[in-house]
Order: sequence, then structure tokens, then C-alpha cells
Amino acid sequence: MQGWGVALLPAVPAPLSVLGAALLVCGSVRRQTSAHILQVIEMQKSEDRARSGKK
Repeated sequence: MQGWGVALLPAVPAPLSVLGAALLVCGSVRRQTSAHILQVIEMQKSEDRARSGKK
């Protein structure tokens, strides 16, 4: 029975590293998406200000 523990021990870090990489990618994508959305909102506000100024 102790053989199973020794055999599984090297396999434990692999799923954890995959999970960590997935979380890193998701966080990075979410941050980039948020930044893009904020830029689009700022551009829309700028266009609205420009249109209001022309009237």
C-alpha cells in the first residue's frame, strides 16, 4: 500500500501546475478585457462630448 503513495507523489504537482497556469491565463485575459472595455467606454464618452460641442 505504501507503493501507491510513492507512485502518486510525483503526479500531484502536475495538476496543480496546470490549475495555476489556467488561473493565471484567466486572470490576465480578464484584466485585458476590462482594460479594453474601459477604453471603449472612454472613446464613446469622447465622441459624445465632441458631438455635444458641435451643436
